[in-house]
Amino acid sequence: MFKNSIGIFLIIFLFSCGSDRENKSGEIKFGFDSFPKVQELAGQKYIYDSILNARKVLLKGNDLIVSNLGGEGRQLHILNRHTLSYKKGLGKIGDGPGEIRSGIWELDAGLNEDSFWAYDLNGKSFYEFSLNDSSSLAKRTIRQNEAWFLGYSMHWKSPNELISYVTRDSYKFGIFDTLGTRQSSIELWEKGEEVDEQIGYLLSNLYQGPIEYNPFNHVLGHAASQFENFQLISLNSGKSITLVGPKKYEIDYEVEQQGNEIAAFLSEETIKGYSDIFIGEKSVFLVYIGKTSAQRKKSGVNSDTIFEFDLEGNPKALFKTNLSIRSIAVSEKDQMIYAVTNDKDPGIVVFKY
Repeated sequence: MFKNSIGIFLIIFLFSCGSDRENKSGEIKFGFDSFPKVQELAGQKYIYDSILNARKVLLKGNDLIVSNLGGEGRQLHILNRHTLSYKKGLGKIGDGPGEIRSGIWELDAGLNEDSFWAYDLNGKSFYEFSLNDSSSLAKRTIRQNEAWFLGYSMHWKSPNELISYVTRDSYKFGIFDTLGTRQSSIELWEKGEEVDEQIGYLLSNLYQGPIEYNPFNHVLGHAASQFENFQLISLNSGKSITLVGPKKYEIDYEVEQQGNEIAAFLSEETIKGYSDIFIGEKSVFLVYIGKTSAQRKKSGVNSDTIFEFDLEGNPKALFKTNLSIRSIAVSEKDQMIYAVTNDKDPGIVVFKY
């Protein structure tokens, strides 16, 4: 049921694909049987007293960086990725210089070898932390100004360019300089057409989910959490592909007017999509949820499935894990997957594939 005429637009937008694996819009459908390789992974888990509310994990050289989403204590934790021993904690909640305003939503490896970046979504701040010095404070902070305030992610594209997922916009992503001036845009929501602010707001909320950018192969990935959909965009070639699967179902939702805003509400029976995406040098890895909200709550399992695709969207492997996970970082060279667990005693688990 649709509460107003905006629903007609969304029906066309969401269900314009055909039944073939790839249609004219570049959308590709896949299933569990599309993967030529299926492998069960049994990982070794590590638990740390200091890491209580882990959200994201980042691989940077010989270090593994784990972020907390708010709470007391250090918000960032540095581990030796080979031994998984705890090295140090960084990031203090506060309003002082180099302190984190709220909590860490995303991590980005950045472009320098000896540092990484952490994004505070609620605080609208992007922090650079050194891996080498003894300070626990950020050595550089970028604040989002008014023109940039509706950006909801941060990934370095070049030394003076950042990619942000934007809302109330005809485009999915904007490219900003470090002062917050918009330089360009990436990917219209509706090909060849602009949409008004309300449609842009509705669609950005509907498709919200994990985002990753690899500055070396220039591939941008965006996965939806609320339903099965992810997109790969090559910023070099401009090619964009959308992948839908592995289960086949119609998306049932309502569109409602809430004051001056409109919002889409998915049915409770909707199968959830992805809780993380990793863009590697040769492959894309996704943490697949594959359950309704009720099923996820009842089972206590966020995900026990990882998909691997090549950069053209071709399925390569399906991995089944022995532990529930929420986010990942991958060393393709060593064929190691580092994951944040989502279980009774959260920690870090390492899988060899």
